[in-house]
Amino acid sequence: MRVEVESFEPETDAVRVRTSVGSFSAIWRGDEPPAAGQVSEVEFSTDPTAEWGSDVTPAAPDEPDSISEDEKGWTFVGTVLGIDPDGASPYYVKDGRVLPPHDLEDGVFYLEIDDADTLMFATDRLDPDAAGRRVRVRQAKVELYPYDTGGYTVETKIRA
Repeated sequence: MRVEVESFEPETDAVRVRTSVGSFSAIWRGDEPPAAGQVSEVEFSTDPTAEWGSDVTPAAPDEPDSISEDEKGWTFVGTVLGIDPDGASPYYVKDGRVLPPHDLEDGVFYLEIDDADTLMFATDRLDPDAAGRRVRVRQAKVELYPYDTGGYTVETKIRA
């Protein structure tokens, strides 16, 4: 996901960033401290393992994709990606209707936010019919890991 740094506290590694779906704070895990105004591609690490039904809950169909933060943690709103049961595409897609058996077994799902960014979450269990659902995911900890794209545009496709 592309973020723009608003501020950075070197004593705590806390960074405030702006994205296309909201502004929030997180812990910066880059080798170099970021500067205000810097734009970076980042991967997310979240904790803890989410509990389906309490940390992962239904979102209204018209609730916009977002990442927000309050005193209790972060909320991610998006669509659970699935795969095409006919095997037409080996990738996770928003209109995919099933979750692969290995994801159901591992409790892993992919959440698409803003039609371009995909985040992976681990859960204690996963509903077999979760693909395509709009959900809200609560997390207590968020860390950002910047990476170099080499000047290339990043397009994320996750293979099932």
